Amino acid sequence: MANATLMEFLEQYTRDIPPSVQPGVIEEILYDKEGFRHITFVARFPHMIPMADILRFEQSVGHAIGVKLLQLDPRFDQSLWTKAIIPDLIDLLKRELPIINGFLNRAEWNWEDDHICITLQNGGYPILQKFQFTKVVAAYAEKHFGKTVTVELRGEDTLSEEQMQRVFEEAPPEFEPAPPPPPPSDRYEYSPPPIPDKPQTVAGDAIMLDSVKGEDVLIKGRLIRDMNIMPIPEALQ
Repeated sequence: MANATLMEFLEQYTRDIPPSVQPGVIEEILYDKEGFRHITFVARFPHMIPMADILRFEQSVGHAIGVKLLQLDPRFDQSLWTKAIIPDLIDLLKRELPIINGFLNRAEWNWEDDHICITLQNGGYPILQKFQFTKVVAAYAEKHFGKTVTVELRGEDTLSEEQMQRVFEEAPPEFEPAPPPPPPSDRYEYSPPPIPDKPQTVAGDAIMLDSVKGEDVLIKGRLIRDMNIMPIPEALQ
């Protein structure tokens, strides 16, 4: 059986998952070893996902399973790397580099298969250069699309040092979802079991998993349907 989709894995906790996110196939699940406070789902999608749907997924699922910070790290097929993804790509890049803000509004994109030239119309060239914007875009293409590209940025260097400093001070902070509300008093409370030093294979009615002790723990395996609802830490062990 192929890896579970996000909907298959999470439907026992919540069905409030945006339709665009539901078919994502889970490739990895990472979590911190100190009490399951931070979980990242790495999933592959056959289409682009609006940033609004990613945020809704993170907030809904994070609240449902009771973790402080839950994130979705999407992967896409190389075939999606076309000029049509520019609006979604800009929103996704803002999470990687919040300083982007509105500098890419009205920008001209000369898009070739392995080279992109972006000409700014709203200023910001020295700022984006300072924060290595072109490297951020290239790294994002490699990590999320498996695509090797070169990125060129053009624009006028029109800001004074004082203006640049003001932009840095007013830049939006890095995105962090709001923490989920406190759980109700009758919510199941758990103490996470210790993570073994050596890889362990757990087989049962729920999941077959491998887990390794470390700062982040990689979980891989498959979901067996017809499972009883269980606390998420037990599902990840």
